[in-house]
Amino acid sequence: MVLSALERVAIATGVLLPFSTSVLLSCGNLENTRFAELRVANWCELCQSRGLTLGELLADATQRIEQIAHEVNTNWNLLTWSDMHDPYHNAHDNYYLVNGTLEGSWEGLPPSWVIGNWRHFGNRAETIQFFMERGHRQLLGGYYDEGANYTIGDWLSDAKPFSGVSGVMYTFWQGDYSQLSPWAQEVRDWEQLNQE
Repeated sequence: MVLSALERVAIATGVLLPFSTSVLLSCGNLENTRFAELRVANWCELCQSRGLTLGELLADATQRIEQIAHEVNTNWNLLTWSDMHDPYHNAHDNYYLVNGTLEGSWEGLPPSWVIGNWRHFGNRAETIQFFMERGHRQLLGGYYDEGANYTIGDWLSDAKPFSGVSGVMYTFWQGDYSQLSPWAQEVRDWEQLNQE
């Protein structure tokens, strides 16, 4: 039997983490689950042969991931980053060197998937609302390398009117933990000021 890279990852993860309840799917490329920063895609003969847009291919791949992951462990909660499924972020037409549109990529996301929302810029409330209306729980996970020009407290305030934001996550690009302590203090301060 020939296994796709995705199936091998799911089986290995199931063996390594048999009691885990959450799996963040974000490593590699379309063939092995990465949908973050997919900047060149849908140009090869195989992708073109299906007659689908990249958004439709991504939706289909997401459904396949759901099926494979739950064949390995039906108790897993699946998580993915927001950007390639967010029409206000990257899931639109004219995205870098993508052939065709990413619109509709969100149609493949089952509502049970948790969204790692990292749209920390612009009108971030529209992204929170978009995923909330689709039934997703969300983690706010913007990056916090030194020099980031926004605060988690402001983002939490923007998220407050919406249901389903269930947590925050300290994330970085450069392995930079220097902002972790002030970030955590800001989260604690925000929680104290916003107790109900």
